[in-house]
Amino acid sequence: MDVYKALGKRMAINGGNIYYIDEGEGTPLIFIHGIWGSMRNWVPNIEFFKNRCRVIALDLPACGESEIFDADYTSDFFSETILTLLSRLGVESFIPVGHSLGGLITLNIALTHPEMVEALILVDAAGGHDFPRLTKWGIESLPPRVLKKILFGLSSFFLRIPLTRKLAAGVYTENEYTDALIDFQLSFANKPNLDEYLEAYLKTAKTAVLVNYESELSHITEPTLIVWGEKDATLSPKAGLKLCKKIRGSYLSVVPSAAHCPQIEQPEIFNAVLLRFLKGIGAL
Repeated sequence: MDVYKALGKRMAINGGNIYYIDEGEGTPLIFIHGIWGSMRNWVPNIEFFKNRCRVIALDLPACGESEIFDADYTSDFFSETILTLLSRLGVESFIPVGHSLGGLITLNIALTHPEMVEALILVDAAGGHDFPRLTKWGIESLPPRVLKKILFGLSSFFLRIPLTRKLAAGVYTENEYTDALIDFQLSFANKPNLDEYLEAYLKTAKTAVLVNYESELSHITEPTLIVWGEKDATLSPKAGLKLCKKIRGSYLSVVPSAAHCPQIEQPEIFNAVLLRFLKGIGAL
């Protein structure tokens, strides 16, 4: 099922259009994807949970079907955009589910607006630990034109080579959902205004790599589920364990035969883990 064509809507927010879906009734579950992603990163999860609660998923600015914004693409910018969308949809409290960069955004929302967050779910999340020094040095020191070439290479070259396809896409187990994700990522290189997108993605990548809330994680008191792919080469499961130790009372579930995208690599396991957590806290 193509969630874009069947369910998608648009909303003008702060000078740009955001593409989103809003389905079901009950506790709002907000799916927030990672860098270079879209709501397509959640297709089997949207389908599973939209009959059990209210599901809202969006394409972040400059991602998927959402427009490029004239913005700094900081974690505050992403959080404010999401909170504006939710406010206009009448959502006063919710459970964010954040993957990778979306996990960083989830942490930002939980720390700045704890009164709105009933619980949080972090999936191979950025924002709670340091990236390797070489990665940080590269994103801070390399010229923008070089970084843009690297980003373009990921979308147009490494995804096409069988030996590097899975690593570049951040997957270990391929299926119809990961194939759709890779095809969507490959289409990025064909955008007519590619340089504008690369500029936005470069700003986003700097946020993903450089922002670290590690020293503030002890302030989070809401029920927290942490889900991590056992084979993640982008963010090691050790990062998930570190998050679990820092956030009091949190739970860590490691998904076997999955890398950076366990929600689509092993959707049945992922959905079962989330369902058990949500029932356990009385959200369903």
